[in-house]
Amino acid sequence: MCSAVKYVFNMFNTFSSFVLRIFVCERVPFQQVNNIMSTFQDRLRIPWRGGAKQISIDSALPLVLLPMLVYVAAQSVWCTLLVLLIMLLSLCYLYSVFMRFLPRTKFFFVWTLTSAVLLLLIFELSVVPFLEIMPQENCVLIALVISAGLCLYKVCKVSVYFI
Repeated sequence: MCSAVKYVFNMFNTFSSFVLRIFVCERVPFQQVNNIMSTFQDRLRIPWRGGAKQISIDSALPLVLLPMLVYVAAQSVWCTLLVLLIMLLSLCYLYSVFMRFLPRTKFFFVWTLTSAVLLLLIFELSVVPFLEIMPQENCVLIALVISAGLCLYKVCKVSVYFI
């Protein structure tokens, strides 16, 4: 039990020094960032029947960030502008981080899929109930989304470079 407590205390110290260096704008050593990324990667799990399933940070981050950012952006025009600016800067930074630590990242693929699903849900739950869209137009949209998904599936199946 004592070794587990020491491990947790050591990880807390490492993470707190990492966050402190970011806030005071000091350079974080590459080894420290690598250790924290690998620890997060190892600990991120979803409870599942038959045992917890491990998921990667780059796959889970868009699923959490995008709905949160859309909710904040929906509050006002200024919040929208602030979120767009923060999102642009964050995506540029995350690109550099992921390309350095995870060169075959799924982050941008999952971001694109999450964006498409979120836009479709907002359309179906907010626009369609106003009855301004004819049912035929809605059916055409759903058919196009399904066909785009099938095309994406075929590209993923055939492509050697796809993640």
